Amino acid sequence: LISSLYKIEDEKIKENIIIPVTSIELNPSEVSVSVNSSVLLRVKMKPVDASYKDIIWSSDNEEIAIITNGIVTGVSKGKTNIRANNGDGTVEVVCPVKVDKNESGDDPNSGGGENPDPNPGGGGEDPYPDPGGGENPDPNPGGGGEDPNPDPGGGVTPLTGSGLVAKQKINVNDLFREIHTTSFKRYAVSPKGYATVNSKGLLTAKKAGEITITGCVKSGKKWVPDTEHAVKLKIEKPAFNKKTLESTVKGAKLDGAGNIKGSTIAPTSWKSSKTKVATVDEKTGQITVAGRGLTTITAVYGTGKQAAKYSFKVRVKIPAISKSKATMLTGGTLKLKLKNTKLKPEWSTSDNSIATVADGKVTALTAGKVKITATVVEGVGYTSEITVKPPAIKKSSLTLKAGKSKKVGLKSTKLKNIQWVSSDTNIATVDSAGNVTGVTAGTATISTEAGGVKNSCTVTVR
Repeated sequence: LISSLYKIEDEKIKENIIIPVTSIELNPSEVSVSVNSSVLLRVKMKPVDASYKDIIWSSDNEEIAIITNGIVTGVSKGKTNIRANNGDGTVEVVCPVKVDKNESGDDPNSGGGENPDPNPGGGGEDPYPDPGGGENPDPNPGGGGEDPNPDPGGGVTPLTGSGLVAKQKINVNDLFREIHTTSFKRYAVSPKGYATVNSKGLLTAKKAGEITITGCVKSGKKWVPDTEHAVKLKIEKPAFNKKTLESTVKGAKLDGAGNIKGSTIAPTSWKSSKTKVATVDEKTGQITVAGRGLTTITAVYGTGKQAAKYSFKVRVKIPAISKSKATMLTGGTLKLKLKNTKLKPEWSTSDNSIATVADGKVTALTAGKVKITATVVEGVGYTSEITVKPPAIKKSSLTLKAGKSKKVGLKSTKLKNIQWVSSDTNIATVDSAGNVTGVTAGTATISTEAGGVKNSCTVTVR
């Protein structure tokens, strides 16, 4: 029902449907890794247009292997399983993991757990601070237009870590410690222009693309890439199918996540600037319409000051009837309209003996209360409560002589052609205009039931 209204209201906005995940595939499906080495598990979901693509990772035994953003790292010799599910546990895939000792049998980070000093001859101090105020070191100090970050060779391939979006920031030191168990004082990013890393290891993503981050060591007075320690990251730039989503029904559900394009990375959280207009589920991005107005829905990638934020608008124009309450006189008319919609409503009355309605025009027939409803979609109506006042006799009694005439009438009504009746035409008669004429001496009652109410006047003829 809600989706139908959403589609009817704006044909340019496609009906949002939540598409569930039906299967998850991991590549490789089995992993063999050494202690303190890492392997990336690539994820393929079906269908490709599933609404929510979050993956929840877990290890059956973190003393043997851990999993961080799809990267499996061996901890100690043994076997365990890595599990990936779609968040609610309805779809899950298991990847068997075998961890072996290093070929040397030694822990590659056995030097007391401290990160190696890339400038061991300098007492830990940096004798050649970066003159560029935090810019990335030249990853290709030799010039010549060669690839600044070639495949390091020796069977070592830069790992692919978790993705991020443009404007998002991450701490590269933390990333390298997770993957390589070490960090560096300087990092090189290639190709240039896609991201920057400052002297504190804070990377800022600039635009969509795949980058390679390489730890740098001191060589003379220059920092040069140590290609044995590199990480690849994919940067995506989210955009929106519609800059503004519109709705006309309170309680309608809109798919905020389904409005995102250009990125497969799920937002960390969602926010609404005006919850009186629409609220948004912090985790799923499902929007619930609350009231008319305009709000900003923000998809947040990351947390704190390092987060990237992307926003679109939700405009709510809930239809409203021009008059929610009205008082009418019998015989009177009133024009009602349904505002804030381009749709043509169907009009109905709760009691057509009291009032009728056609194309919003209400005609009051008899005294009473009635509801006039405008409906744009079955089950969703907008109502005006109408009270029709009863007519009243202008004079409850009158006296006249035989052969003479006086007029009786009704007030609080717009009825015409009122039918009057005399209780004794031998004493007094009355015509359709309410003119009473005395015939012979006596008393008679002149009455009418116009507007559904009986009104009478006592006539005395002398």
